[in-house]
Amino acid sequence: MRFETLQIRGHFEQQNRDVAEPLQILAPEGDLERDLLSWAILPHREIVDTDSARRDYMFHYELAGSLTRGLYKLRVEARDASDRLWSAEIAAALVVSAGAAESGRTFGFVPFWFISKHLHFKPGDREVAGHYPGSSFGHLRFTGPEVLPHRRLFGAAV
Repeated sequence: MRFETLQIRGHFEQQNRDVAEPLQILAPEGDLERDLLSWAILPHREIVDTDSARRDYMFHYELAGSLTRGLYKLRVEARDASDRLWSAEIAAALVVSAGAAESGRTFGFVPFWFISKHLHFKPGDREVAGHYPGSSFGHLRFTGPEVLPHRRLFGAAV
């Protein structure tokens, strides 16, 4: 595996100001490494149905293949109580981060999502395309919905 520098500018998670960051991401050098990185980013499909800001919605997250240079397609779907479905593909990667002092490591790895037309943004329909929220990025952690991209992707559309 190798490190790639990714220059990203946009909102970080739910912040309402632009930040510019050079991020180091892991890029595979073969099929086995590509599959290993995919598993490290998102090992299985995730469902979020506890977002208090989007009651009666179910959000599905899954990787849909690799893009390039360590970036992967992250498919995000939103389904409402009437069974209407919205979807978008964005990018995801494994980002190198400073390690916690308690762990004894000098660095660690954290899955991130990226909403960016420059990297990869493929809306499932015109309604989602018309509400492109601008470039943003954040941690791909399922410990709480406030850091996940569905709020930016579908906030104005649903």
